[in-house]
Amino acid sequence: MHYGLLNDIRPLDKELLDQIVKHFSYLGFARSSDECRIYYPKLYIDADNTQRCLAESGLDPDRFTMALLPGAEYVPAKQWPVDHCADLVRQIDQAGGADSNLCSNTQIAGAVDLITQADLAVTNNSGLMHVAAVKTRVIAIYGSSSPNFTPPL
Repeated sequence: MHYGLLNDIRPLDKELLDQIVKHFSYLGFARSSDECRIYYPKLYIDADNTQRCLAESGLDPDRFTMALLPGAEYVPAKQWPVDHCADLVRQIDQAGGADSNLCSNTQIAGAVDLITQADLAVTNNSGLMHVAAVKTRVIAIYGSSSPNFTPPL
């Protein structure tokens, strides 16, 4: 449905633009350009906010921490089935973990700062997966995405 809004439609050159991020980045260059550069965003961690969020959440930065990030907004196909996520939480709980639930209790800036403090993130292909990958070991479970065309950067 977005085609009516585009005023500079360009064909997808699958050799030059082998990933969706390159396709979108290419739109920022002149139509005659035969190059595509990706400008990688930088994530800045607010140390003061991180310390405040750790204190408010009761998380111990010296203890092993796993972030479980099952949600996604883009399409439902990228979300974990609720019963699969619940099963993982039960298994973690039985192993002696899962003692903090910060769902709905964290602003986005705090979530970013806390996720970067985790030792491990278990996630699907979501925005928070990309945040976690900046500084955290990630186990990402992909759904309908193509790991070649739409990989995490």
